[in-house]
Amino acid sequence: WRRLDPPSLAAIVSTLVHEPRREEGGLTPRGNNDDVREAYDRMIRIWSDLEDAEGALALPRTGMPDGGLAWAMHRWASGQRLEDVLRGTDLAAGDFVRRCKQVIDLLGQLTDAADPALATTARRATDSVLRGVVAADRLD
Repeated sequence: WRRLDPPSLAAIVSTLVHEPRREEGGLTPRGNNDDVREAYDRMIRIWSDLEDAEGALALPRTGMPDGGLAWAMHRWASGQRLEDVLRGTDLAAGDFVRRCKQVIDLLGQLTDAADPALATTARRATDSVLRGVVAADRLD
């Protein structure tokens, strides 16, 4: 994740919070840059190892990262308008805002836990997601 720019980090973090409908799960991020695709592929390899370990220990399975929201999140964090971000998706604006808040929360946790360089990128990613309707909808 250290090579990712703020919009790309927001996109890859969205793969950890996106909960697709049953029929559309397991999507690879489309339309993103090579760094996002590489980070996602690495995350899938780690997830696969984790799932194997969970199975061996009869533990509940961790959900697979899902790239279904990554492109929209990248576009939003890059400054595009909400109408443009949601065009061609079946995602409602309210659902997108809710996911943005989850991404912001996870980016905040990353800011607290990461090394200084990644923490800086996470803060910038937070700022890039927390704008427009997402910022207006915030209660705090």
